[in-house]
Amino acid sequence: MAKERVFLLGRSRTCDLVFDHESVSREHARVQITPNGQVFLTDMGSRNGTWLLESAGKRAIRQEVLSPTDRLSLGDVELPVAKMLEMIRLKFPEPVGSAVAAEPSRTIKPWVQGRNLVRCEACGAVKSSGSACTVCGR
Repeated sequence: MAKERVFLLGRSRTCDLVFDHESVSREHARVQITPNGQVFLTDMGSRNGTWLLESAGKRAIRQEVLSPTDRLSLGDVELPVAKMLEMIRLKFPEPVGSAVAAEPSRTIKPWVQGRNLVRCEACGAVKSSGSACTVCGR
């Protein structure tokens, strides 16, 4: 069975995916890919923020469950999630499960609200069902 994988995104050369742009923090965001293919992104307290680009505009995120069809912005750097997964697959060719296969849109299912994790309606953070949000307190 595949193991959970964690990748660091940022400007520092020690990051797994390096973005050489002044708007990207040294350690900007962390991506976790679970064995079942869910992709979690956590902003690491970046200076210019991590944004989910939506048709109605952009929304700041601290923690988010992503779909391959989502588009992100790390500071001023726009990044489609499918492209990010492809970059991970190319840089880390060892088997990491179906989560970063050549065609991520076919192997990663978009996040569906489940029994254990839900998206906070107030701020969009991922939280445990039935508990207060650790980000906004609601």
